[in-house]
Amino acid sequence: MTLGQKLYQKSRYAIMRAAFAAGAGHHWLRDRPGVRILLYHGVVPAPVRRINARFVSTEQLDAHLGYARKHFQVVSLDQVYAGDYDPQRFAVAVTFDDGYRNNLIHALPVLQKHEIPATIFVTAPRALGQDLLWADALDIGSVVLQKPLHIGGTEFRKNRKGEYVDVNGVRLKSHCKRMGPSFLRETVGALPAAAFRDDPQWRDYWQLLDATALQKLASAPGITIGGHGTLHYSLDKIPLAEAMAEVEAGRRWIENTIGKPLHSFAFPDGAYNPELVETLTTMGLTQLLLSEFRYGDHADARLRERFTVHPFLPTKVLMSEMLKGHYF
Repeated sequence: MTLGQKLYQKSRYAIMRAAFAAGAGHHWLRDRPGVRILLYHGVVPAPVRRINARFVSTEQLDAHLGYARKHFQVVSLDQVYAGDYDPQRFAVAVTFDDGYRNNLIHALPVLQKHEIPATIFVTAPRALGQDLLWADALDIGSVVLQKPLHIGGTEFRKNRKGEYVDVNGVRLKSHCKRMGPSFLRETVGALPAAAFRDDPQWRDYWQLLDATALQKLASAPGITIGGHGTLHYSLDKIPLAEAMAEVEAGRRWIENTIGKPLHSFAFPDGAYNPELVETLTTMGLTQLLLSEFRYGDHADARLRERFTVHPFLPTKVLMSEMLKGHYF
């Protein structure tokens, strides 16, 4: 997004906030035909924004789901795929990515309060004897560490925002998203987990569902479990055989844990390609969730894109953007 676009968006949101505060702006929130799949990640009582921009507060989730329940159809992901909703009204489905333990502790009570179904896409590093994702190690490490990091022959230092960047200002996280597993393993190794693992203030930000917690969540009414890989690699950046092993290891661990077969999968970081789609379908994963379409494949009935929920907007502004389908 260009500087001009950012300024336009900022002024637009200011106008919308003022309009809603004055009791106006109802045209932005009118019901209409359509369906939207919401994408959440972590839910915590009071998010530390400098950790990441993915987590929402329990208060925000309560406001979002309360508004959706009151004003729209709230449906399950299975209903979205089956077309089992009134096509003349707006329909909303709820999903969560990554499989954080906070989904059980903080999100589930809110979902149950509003009687809203949800699909939880679980990353399963425990299938490989691990319990931490690279992005969480980097997010928390960027807060608790100050020293430079040397990864892949490149030095990364903290910028004014507290992010690790290279000499050209490119974020370490951007490097991680386009590099392969060896770079990610080196990154995690450079971020000493002992700096935060035993500190209770950070547990909601990295702890994933273990087998017991996953069983409890999967048995809750209205909750469906889907796959999300094992170590949150971008599957389109690694050879197909490795990508399938990444998917299958996670699926096997989840299915053995909950005693139910999986039929849905969310691509980590939304990274996919047509070959991955075809191969996952042969594995019985027929509901495939994206961040956005990348190959002009909007008509593919197996694929659905989602609307990522950002925590920085008031509820009515967020709902208006959700109805529109995009932030800009």
